Amino acid sequence: HQQYADGLIGPIIIDPKLGEQDPILERYPYDNDSDYSIMLQEWYHESWQDIMTGYQSFFNSSKNYKPRYPWPPTS
Repeated sequence: HQQYADGLIGPIIIDPKLGEQDPILERYPYDNDSDYSIMLQEWYHESWQDIMTGYQSFFNSSKNYKPRYPWPPTS
């Protein structure tokens, strides 16, 4: 898959296990010799910089985090 600045995009591949019936083929007949691609895309409302800043901040490291002041600690 590829990663875009504000979301992900890439093909989704559905392949049944060997020896199992294809449930999609049973419901929606298609030619087995043809290849079909489905591209899946999603977007965030915030930019990746804003999202990563939240994940990388000291205050979001865990739910029970209690900050120590001054930061960085001097002792």
